[in-house]
Amino acid sequence: MQLLRAGWYPSTTERPQTCATFTCLDTYHALLQKSKTTAYDYYGTLEYLTDGSGIKPPNRYQRGGRGYDPFGVWATASGELAIRCPVCPRPGVNLPENWENAPQEDRFLYVLFLALDACFRLKRRMVSSELKDPGLGTGWAYMVEWAPYRQHLLTVTDQQEMSTCSGLAALDHANTKFSRGYSSTGVGMGVCARHEFVQPNGVGDLQRGERFANMDYIFASILRHLDPRLRKIVSYDIVCQWWKNLMERLLLLPPLVRFNLVLQLFRFVVPKMHIHGHTKACQVEYSLNLVPGSGQTDGEGIERPWAMIGGVAASTRNSGPGARADALDFQWTFWNWSKFVGLPSLLRRRLDVARVELAKQEEAFRIFTAQQADRVPEWKAQIDDYENGGGSKNPYDAEIKGLTEMQVRLRLQQEEEKEAAAGVPRVHEVGPSLFITLALDLEDEQ
Repeated sequence: MQLLRAGWYPSTTERPQTCATFTCLDTYHALLQKSKTTAYDYYGTLEYLTDGSGIKPPNRYQRGGRGYDPFGVWATASGELAIRCPVCPRPGVNLPENWENAPQEDRFLYVLFLALDACFRLKRRMVSSELKDPGLGTGWAYMVEWAPYRQHLLTVTDQQEMSTCSGLAALDHANTKFSRGYSSTGVGMGVCARHEFVQPNGVGDLQRGERFANMDYIFASILRHLDPRLRKIVSYDIVCQWWKNLMERLLLLPPLVRFNLVLQLFRFVVPKMHIHGHTKACQVEYSLNLVPGSGQTDGEGIERPWAMIGGVAASTRNSGPGARADALDFQWTFWNWSKFVGLPSLLRRRLDVARVELAKQEEAFRIFTAQQADRVPEWKAQIDDYENGGGSKNPYDAEIKGLTEMQVRLRLQQEEEKEAAAGVPRVHEVGPSLFITLALDLEDEQ
């Protein structure tokens, strides 16, 4: 009773660490009623407040602070407060000297993978203004600088993002719907595709859907923080449309982010899950499976930050521009910090899985090569020629010979109709053509 009167929750002698104050429990009770926070998430929050890294006593110095800079807080550069990915290639940080002259077989080690996407859940209603609600440091971390970004968007009035890919019929729909009453219809963002770190100055508001003008600026804003000598593979779910005329559009950007796109250092791809919604031609041209050096990168890593940030969409929807920008910057900081401290265990797990998978893949490749020994030299020559820019024909674009599925289905249906006209009774309710179609569908699902 004395412990209860003193405000402490009684714990056992075997587990004294379960002791908690009534204030702590009352806070959880309030969060449970208002925001439906689970006990697991609340406990995890307390752990984070005690030790954000989980591996050592808490560092009392503020992350990203400017207190000891001789020029003060206003000397903070764009994107300087963002937590950078420690394992993506960065010359002068984690790359050896003379890395740019590495032999051909080792150049994949120095490729930077980027992923772009947009999230339409992070809307903001047309309330308040930048004058009434300025951000505390917009542009210092993950959000782009407001003034040049907004000024550029005002100059772009004639871009037409029409889709020539039949698998992207929703592109125009996304650009025209659900924008009334909103100052921002979502955000566009870029992350490193392999480790999912949000990039410095890599997040910008959208006004009327996923316009190229917004994504061009965000893309260029990210690249100014990256070494231009690095080769880059850029993943985007509508890249087959977006990268057309990209070089010309980038030259029209404001001086802060303007740059020349050297195509020899870039490769544009579609994430592995999204590519199934594209046409056959897109799947052959932009598949990560067909890019040398990409390994098992799927390009879908940017979807995971969206899953995390979705929980704050409701609380930021009615915020002013400054409060919303600060809240999103804080969320991305927490996301990158969590990724930072979790990288050792993540990379170790991936290494263990890769070792097992590598043995299987090498054995399968060895057997296939032996079986096709007479064709391998010709295939390899075609691929090398194509990758080096000498071949005009894509070797992965297979020529289909014989009947198509539609033609086979039509032939079987005609045979069934002839048998029915001749009075031949059907053995089963499902005919041969429908049975084969259902079997193929079942095979695809599995």
